Amino acid sequence: PHEISERHIKSLINQADKLGLDTELYSQATAWSGNTLLIIDEFGILAHLYGLASFSFIGGSFKKQVHSVMESLACGCLSFVGPFYKNNREAIEFASKDGFSLAPVQVTSPQNFEDKLTDGIQRWTPEDSNKLRELIQSHGDTADKVYHWLQ
Repeated sequence: PHEISERHIKSLINQADKLGLDTELYSQATAWSGNTLLIIDEFGILAHLYGLASFSFIGGSFKKQVHSVMESLACGCLSFVGPFYKNNREAIEFASKDGFSLAPVQVTSPQNFEDKLTDGIQRWTPEDSNKLRELIQSHGDTADKVYHWLQ
């Protein structure tokens, strides 16, 4: 969703075509079946998309710095990041939480991502998603705690 120019979208469609994948644009999808590669061509819907997903790859983490992992984790997604994630406190914290070594998972290359994705999909369960959601929600009263402390 950070690059939705017509040129970039066409490039994604062409890459998918070369791989034999059918595509559908989010802006034109009326009832996505899940049988096509859904290309997101709108801003402002990422939180909604995480809610529909089982896993996600958090952008920016192969170039300079990872974007926020919180929405993905809060939706219980098996979350992947590239090697540049140390700018994000939550990515660091939740990568080392007991029982959540898969959230987020650091990957270093396309092949490494494929291997970890395959492994993660086989191991990640609905119970893991629920536990992760609960863990994130347990941090939800932080603003109230700070407010009361300031009072």
